[in-house]
Amino acid sequence: MEHNLDLIANKIQRFTGEHSSESIKNNSIDLRLKSASYQVTRLNDQQYVKLRKNSLSIAQDYSFLMYLSSNKNLIYHSFSRMYAALKSLFSESGNCYDDWKGSFSFPFLICFDKGSQTFDYLMNVHNLRSGIEFSLRKLVKFDNTNYDKMLIHKPFPDFTKEQMNVFLICFVGHLTDFFEANLHGNYDSFFYKTAHSNLIIFGHQNGAFFDYQFDEPDKFEAKLEELKQVKQ
Repeated sequence: MEHNLDLIANKIQRFTGEHSSESIKNNSIDLRLKSASYQVTRLNDQQYVKLRKNSLSIAQDYSFLMYLSSNKNLIYHSFSRMYAALKSLFSESGNCYDDWKGSFSFPFLICFDKGSQTFDYLMNVHNLRSGIEFSLRKLVKFDNTNYDKMLIHKPFPDFTKEQMNVFLICFVGHLTDFFEANLHGNYDSFFYKTAHSNLIIFGHQNGAFFDYQFDEPDKFEAKLEELKQVKQ
């Protein structure tokens, strides 16, 4: 785990034109793949919102997300394990999520070089209804008028759909390896979170992670009330 004091301030100045003098320790990891080496840096909500204004939304590959969910060797299928790994590696969740459809958000800056050029993307890892999405966005300079920021764009040549998918499986693999090495059988914090829209409750209690999805609101509310009493 590394810390970056000036990286985000420099990126904010480059892409928004705003000068930032703050120095914040942003945790980051490096993922070295065949296509490129990716520096993945955690953002706080303020940094993410500033940068997001000058970015282009990239269409998600939902068939690939379904593949990730079906791969039981990875923790992607488990809200509780993904949340615990992300929080342990990158500190507590931010608030950039719909609190009816989800309950956590971990925004990141992704930087990588290709040839002599540096490319920058945003990624917000958040739970939405019954899945976890990555919400990738390409950063563009504030004075760039070549793109419609209101549209959802196809992946660009600098970060193709195939390269994104390889990056994402490696990112989830990194979280899985961290979870297995540090949290599996060695996590002692009680927590629970919800996705009310889909009657989902997940968390950790009595030495075990749990992920529940109920088929009736009454069962959901009963379990939620039970967990509220434990927390008190």
